[in-house]
Amino acid sequence: MRAVIDELNRFYKETDRPYRVRFIARGYQLYTVPSLARWVDPVRSGKRLQLSRAALETLAIIAYHQPITRIEIEKRRGVDSSGVIHTLLEAGMITTAGREHRPGRPFRYRTTRLFLKCFGLKDLSELPPLEDDQEDRRAT
Repeated sequence: MRAVIDELNRFYKETDRPYRVRFIARGYQLYTVPSLARWVDPVRSGKRLQLSRAALETLAIIAYHQPITRIEIEKRRGVDSSGVIHTLLEAGMITTAGREHRPGRPFRYRTTRLFLKCFGLKDLSELPPLEDDQEDRRAT
C-alpha cells in the first residue's frame, strides 16, 4: 500500500498537483500542499478549531497519561477541569475510555483520531518526550 501511495505522490509532484496523500491518524488523508494553504484556508468549509491554553494543557495531560480520570487531570493542573473536558468532548478531541472500578465509577478519558489528525501525528508514539522523561534518561 505504501509503495502505491509513494508512486501516487511522485505522480502528483511531477504533474504539479496541489495535493498529496499522507498516512495520519492510522489512516490516509488527501491534503493540500502547505505552500497553497493560504489560498485554500479562506474557502475551506467548516469551522476552525481553536483551543484555549487551558484546553491545550488538559489535552496534553490526557495525551501523555491516558486513560486518565478528571480527578487525576485536576491534580496535575491544580484547578477544576470539568468545563474544559466538556469542551474537548464536544470538539471530538477526547472520548471516554470506560470507567474506573472504584467508588463513584469516574470516567476515564483518552484522545481520539481527530486529535491525531489535528496535530499531524500517525500515532501517540510520535508525541515528543516530556521534559521529565528527558531528565530521567540523562540521569541513568
